[in-house]
Amino acid sequence: MRSRSIVLGGVMLAIIGAAVSCASDEGVDTAQNTGPERTIVLERPTVPAEQLNSRAGQDLGPLHNVLRVTDRMYSGNSPESDAAFAELQALGVKTIISVDGARPLVDRAAAYGIRYVHLPVGYDGIDTEKQVLLAKAYRDLPGPVYIHCHHGKHRGPAAAASAAVIVGDMTPHDGIAFLKAAKTSPNYPGLYECVSSISPEYRSFLEQVPPADQFPSVATVSGLVDNMVGIDFCFVNLEHVKKAGWQVPGDHPDIVPAAEAGRMADHYRVLMDDAECKGISTEFTALLKRSWEEARALEDAIVAKKDAATLGALFGAVEHSCKDCHDKYRNVKRAK
Repeated sequence: MRSRSIVLGGVMLAIIGAAVSCASDEGVDTAQNTGPERTIVLERPTVPAEQLNSRAGQDLGPLHNVLRVTDRMYSGNSPESDAAFAELQALGVKTIISVDGARPLVDRAAAYGIRYVHLPVGYDGIDTEKQVLLAKAYRDLPGPVYIHCHHGKHRGPAAAASAAVIVGDMTPHDGIAFLKAAKTSPNYPGLYECVSSISPEYRSFLEQVPPADQFPSVATVSGLVDNMVGIDFCFVNLEHVKKAGWQVPGDHPDIVPAAEAGRMADHYRVLMDDAECKGISTEFTALLKRSWEEARALEDAIVAKKDAATLGALFGAVEHSCKDCHDKYRNVKRAK
């Protein structure tokens, strides 16, 4: 235990040090009712917190999929407009924690008196180090806290549940019930597993990381080359999935089909905001946007368990977009 804590602390210090230096449906299990009774969503714009109700999954107002996780934490989608930040301000939110890969709108949030923390996570689960950072930010930064991913249904709820469980505001059982209420897809088993596997020892790790006020507002994310390599890996894995009839491949049991499509979509979305990519041409940016939309459609179709023909056609569309882009921008020498 002692050696694990020391190693974990060292890894976290390295993560934070690097980030700071670069950043200047129901389906709720009611066996225990602590978690589900706290799961409430926005009924209408600027509604007082005490008037929120217990129906999850609504898309109302400037924010979507907004749920109350605990007395001082909400989860939901990415705020992308002044109306969305005004809604968060009306709820009293003081800190936003983004677990999405895209660059947060830090300046716009600051205009509404809200501080941002950026701790991106993947669809395959949240590692222990990142879970503890999320819990530290939730515990120590001014609240209420709003945790978001892009859509507010998968990574965000898992991050919120992780933080609440580690600080003791939820049990792992409550956390899993919350993911179900948030309609986090079981096609992302790693998100469920990272919440269910939290043990009491995680809380002791909170004191091994730097103060939460040192956490980055904008995390360093990979650039053009690294994201393109990531997309290539996703393609290879999805080829295995396709050959397996859009199921988990028997010879690659670690591949989660929907997670691979979601990861691919995230790579494209990050590239759309990348300065190097924006400097290439507006056509290149448009091609990235097309690929992102197609990868997102593929992910949604996998989660919805569409038939193999539909999934194959959607995957083919992504492949075609990539070929169009490669023919013009990768397979030819570009002027410096």
